[in-house]
Amino acid sequence: MPQTIDRIVALGCSNTWGMGLPDIEDEDFVGKVPSKFAWPVLVGNKLNLKRKIGEHIINYGSVACSNKFIHRKLTSLTNLQKTDLVLILWTYHDRHCVFKNETEELARFRPWHDDKPTKNYYKYHHSQYDAELATAVFMDHSAFWLRNKKIKYRFATVFDGWKYNHSPYLNYKESYIDINFTKVHNNYIGQNMTAKDNIHPGVDMHRYVADQFYQSL
Repeated sequence: MPQTIDRIVALGCSNTWGMGLPDIEDEDFVGKVPSKFAWPVLVGNKLNLKRKIGEHIINYGSVACSNKFIHRKLTSLTNLQKTDLVLILWTYHDRHCVFKNETEELARFRPWHDDKPTKNYYKYHHSQYDAELATAVFMDHSAFWLRNKKIKYRFATVFDGWKYNHSPYLNYKESYIDINFTKVHNNYIGQNMTAKDNIHPGVDMHRYVADQFYQSL
């Protein structure tokens, strides 16, 4: 296990943010700040970091984001230190975004939306193969980028198994962990152990994800 970790920097989607967890009180289950019950804080607790979200534990989770967004967010960070631990829970392949400039998104495409631009995107411009290939590129370049800066990191995915169609293109596989996210989460759903929206992971699932990251260090 790394001996010098001063800060956790976590990236991902709503499953990293902690949507619907007990301290999220908004009607849309999002809240204004990440949940203190989300897995990044729990990993910090296991590493005996000071439990101060925003300083020692930075949660860059973004609800309904894409892997393209996660990659762009990571590579835009200018204050990472060699004593940081970067943890990424990559999201689903089929989400997409278009950037207007370095920091601003022009559009987000998510398959559950039914507006006309989204329908047209998935009808004419989306394929599962291409989406998986893009995920592989974003993951692999992120690993290269972090290794080049000599920053500790671990990657996990919400899709079960990173050993999908394009895994031969992935380097540095020792830093990927297979946590069977969907399978375990579905088991919790079957036991009615979810977040308040009855969709997202509940406290127990976040504990499970934290354990998997921690045990991989």
